[in-house]
Amino acid sequence: TDQKISYLTRELDKCSHRNFTSGFMFLKDRNELEDNDNVGYIKKYRFIGVYHDFSNKYNGPIINVKNQFKVGEVIDILQPYKNPKKFMVRKMISVSDSTETECANPNDLVIICDLGRLNPFSIFRVKN
Repeated sequence: TDQKISYLTRELDKCSHRNFTSGFMFLKDRNELEDNDNVGYIKKYRFIGVYHDFSNKYNGPIINVKNQFKVGEVIDILQPYKNPKKFMVRKMISVSDSTETECANPNDLVIICDLGRLNPFSIFRVKN
């Protein structure tokens, strides 16, 4: 159980967050919540999108893009009840005009070619 807690804590630490203090769990005084040494967000990874659908033609998921990413980047795929899966993006198709693209921007729908089938509740991230 300690090993699983440690693993989950490491994965959560990869998400964008602010520093936590012991007051977060054991609040005795409001001052315990403050960590003024580092008040910005910690961003080790950025979330790049969520699963939208699947393309049989390109054997890959259609992604609703939330943050920019490019061909050549290694993405992490987070699926329920599975360890994160890494994948190098080699080819990406824009759904709007069915052309190959090098860069996906917020609000785009893109197909990540040859990734195969994924859980429809998958989310995608890239290490900063």
